[in-house]
Amino acid sequence: MRVVDVDAPEQRHRQREDHDDGENGDETSHDQGAEQRLCPYNLPPMPRIQLLPTDLVNQIAAGEVVERPASVVKELIENAIDADATSIEILLENGGKKLIEVRDNGFGMSEEDARLAIERHATSKIRRADDLERIATLGFRGEALPSIASVSHFALRSRARGAAAGTDVRVNGGAVASVTEVGMPEGTSVHVSDLFYNLPARRKFLKSDAAESAQVSRVVPICKTGHPPAWLSVGARTPRPIRW
Repeated sequence: MRVVDVDAPEQRHRQREDHDDGENGDETSHDQGAEQRLCPYNLPPMPRIQLLPTDLVNQIAAGEVVERPASVVKELIENAIDADATSIEILLENGGKKLIEVRDNGFGMSEEDARLAIERHATSKIRRADDLERIATLGFRGEALPSIASVSHFALRSRARGAAAGTDVRVNGGAVASVTEVGMPEGTSVHVSDLFYNLPARRKFLKSDAAESAQVSRVVPICKTGHPPAWLSVGARTPRPIRW
């Protein structure tokens, strides 16, 4: 008598599938091994998008505005000229790496304006989009002072014309340390100490004191070109300033 197993064809089919799966599994594991050899690093998942803190934003912006002491001097001279200064004095120490001081006799700032001057995109030079088509100043974005202040020990002293006293704003690495009333002549004085003190990688690329001083000496006559009312003098702490 012949016995027919009706489940046999299904079993043989399942066996063939298992065999095929085994081969595919070997190929998959082989492919995975190849991928691991090609990319041996276990990369972390992509982090979530988040807003950067203000101090980091300012330091990034400083990379576009501040390259060396001469960049700082240029920005501060342009601010002084925009403030109708007729006399601008620049003092350097260690080629500007230790200290940059720029004084002017421009129209100065009130306490409120002095506080706002170190905020990003705070400016007195434009109010609306149409103003961009008729800019008559050397700067207008309001990025220079906060960028400089974020990479130095920074002090802004300013007294508006006709004001009884001035304002002294101190900033360390982008963080406001103090705002006080101070006696001073009308105009503005900016002190920038220890440039790039909080960015050692940037600071080590600065050149020698003599080389940085030479860069400042090249910038000053260029800034004065086209602005004959502005008298500029540059000097160190002890030597007699050079006058243009």
